[in-house]
Amino acid sequence: DKNNFASLDKVSKNISNKKRVLIVDDDYTELTYLSKEFKRNSFEVVTTMYGKDCIDKVVNNEEYDYIIIDDEMANYNAVKTISEIEKKIDVTKLNVIVLLGKDKESIKDHYLEDYPFTDYLLKDNYKEEIKRIKDSH
Repeated sequence: DKNNFASLDKVSKNISNKKRVLIVDDDYTELTYLSKEFKRNSFEVVTTMYGKDCIDKVVNNEEYDYIIIDDEMANYNAVKTISEIEKKIDVTKLNVIVLLGKDKESIKDHYLEDYPFTDYLLKDNYKEEIKRIKDSH
């Protein structure tokens, strides 16, 4: 039952008081590395390799302090994923961060201006970026 999961979710969140992050990336190696790095920074981490799974989790009221979505996923990249979420719920209450490769660093501001992302995380600089995000939100 989804309602039971949602209330269990809230209870565990209150007990742990760790920041909770959902990482969405279809590159397993990258997902594993990011997950370890967030855990090392005292985050509670949930991962998925599918944009559709992310949409289902968020629309079903699973709560996350941050949602990190890779922009280079095959079927549901970050823009498509956040657009699908936006059709169903108010994304302004979410803290959605787009994961960008080095080739997109020059257009990172475009993601913040044209889409409801609250921040970006540059792949080639994980450690510093995670610390920056942790300190700035």
